[in-house]
Amino acid sequence: MQKLAFLSYELLTPVWGEAESTKIVNLLNTKYFVYFNKESFEIEAGFNKVQVQIKISLKKNDNSFLYPVELLCMYEDYSHLKPEEVAQIMLDYIDTYWFEYFSDDRNVFVPLDWSQHQCENICFFLRGFIRHVSLEMQADSLLREHGYDEREICPISSET
Repeated sequence: MQKLAFLSYELLTPVWGEAESTKIVNLLNTKYFVYFNKESFEIEAGFNKVQVQIKISLKKNDNSFLYPVELLCMYEDYSHLKPEEVAQIMLDYIDTYWFEYFSDDRNVFVPLDWSQHQCENICFFLRGFIRHVSLEMQADSLLREHGYDEREICPISSET
């Protein structure tokens, strides 16, 4: 099996145009507005001949908190479908997750590592992780000010 890798969007063709992406984000923001605490959604979706991927992030307006959920489908297995169709199926699936997440007081999380899911006969993978961006910036500042000691500190990445 090929190792899953969430690619940079510069390497992909957008699934939707800017207007369609904005429409999707506005619909999600409207649907879940009652659950937000100074938050909103962001979305990125792209594809190439190998994969279709979507990232939907719940983000604090002050950028202190970020909860990105990444979905990836091996498009080569579903090339009889348009990338937009595959992306729409994954979007419908993750919309169900967001409803459960908010309805259960934010106590339901997707796995940190890729997990396999299926919807409408399309197999795809998803993962998510919560980032406290403000705390990460404070830690970086602390390390810059006081040093790293003699130990080598490598960044954490799920891609390694």
